[in-house]
Amino acid sequence: MTYTFRPRLIRLISPINTAVHDLILVDSPKFHIVFDFAVNLEVYHLTIRGANLGSYDGVDVVGTNYWIHDIEVTNRDECVSVKSPSNHALVENLVCNQAGSGISIGSLNVSASIANIGNNIAFIKTYPGGSGYVTNVTFENFRSKASLYGLDVNQYWQNTFEPDTGAVALSNLVFRNFSGSVADGAKRPPLYLIANDLTYATNVTVEKFSLWTESGTSVVNKISNIFGTGDNSYGTGNGIKSLAAKASPAPYTSTYTITASPTGWTAPPSPTWALPNTGYGTDVPIPVYTPAPLWKPEGDYDKHYWGSF
Repeated sequence: MTYTFRPRLIRLISPINTAVHDLILVDSPKFHIVFDFAVNLEVYHLTIRGANLGSYDGVDVVGTNYWIHDIEVTNRDECVSVKSPSNHALVENLVCNQAGSGISIGSLNVSASIANIGNNIAFIKTYPGGSGYVTNVTFENFRSKASLYGLDVNQYWQNTFEPDTGAVALSNLVFRNFSGSVADGAKRPPLYLIANDLTYATNVTVEKFSLWTESGTSVVNKISNIFGTGDNSYGTGNGIKSLAAKASPAPYTSTYTITASPTGWTAPPSPTWALPNTGYGTDVPIPVYTPAPLWKPEGDYDKHYWGSF
C-alpha cells in the first residue's frame, strides 16, 4: 500500500542556535531529518541509512546561517538538500553512499530564494514558470565513484516544460574540482547544464573537472543557455558561451560527444565501505550501526572528524 503522507523521522520547526550531532537514523518512513526555517544551525556526525527508494532524503534544510558537515548518508535520493529560502550556508565533508542525486538545491518553483551557499555530485533543480533566484553558490571538491549523475543543472526538472513563462534566475555559480566517475556518461554525462530559455544562467564558472564514464568510451555533454566561463576539461570552454559586457544573451543548446577522457584521468577505486549498487533493499534488515571510514584523499582530514566510524 502506498502512503502519500508518510512521516519524517525527525522534523524541527524554527530552531534557533541549535546543534544536532552524533545520531544514527535508520529506515525513516520518508525524509530522515528536516529543518524548517532554522537560524544558526550546525548539523554533524550523523549516520543515516535509508531504503533504496526515492523520497528518502538524508537531510533537508530551510534556513539562514547553517553548517552541515561530516555526515554519512546511504539512500537513493538527496544526501543533503538545500531548500528555499536559504542563505549563508556551508555544506561539506559528506559521504553519500548510493545516493540518487547527492547534494542538491531544490526542487525550486515560485518565489525561490537561495543565496550565499557553499557546497564542499551536485544538483540544481527548478521547474519552469517559477520565480525567485539562486545566486552566489559554490560547489567544489567532489569525488565520486560510478555516480548516477555528474554535475546536473536542470531548469526543466522531470521533463516539465509548461508553463514556460519564466524560471528561477541562476547567477554567480561556481563548480570547481570535480573528479571521479559517472556510471554511464552517454546517458547521464559529466556536464548536463540546462538553463531556462527565457531567463538563462549567467556568470557560471565550470573548471577543474576530471569526471569520466565507467561504462563505454564516450560521454555526451549537454549545455543550454549557460553563460560564463569554463576551462578546457571537455573542449573549448567546456561548451559554455561567454557573454560580452552589456551584451544580451541569445538562447542556445549544444550537445557534443567526447571520446577522450580528461588529461590525467584514472578510474577511481571503489571505497572499501561502498555498498553494491542495489543499496539497502526494502525487504531485508538495514544495519543499525556498522559505519564506514570516510573515503578521502590520503592526508586529508576533517576539521571536526572524531575518528573512524
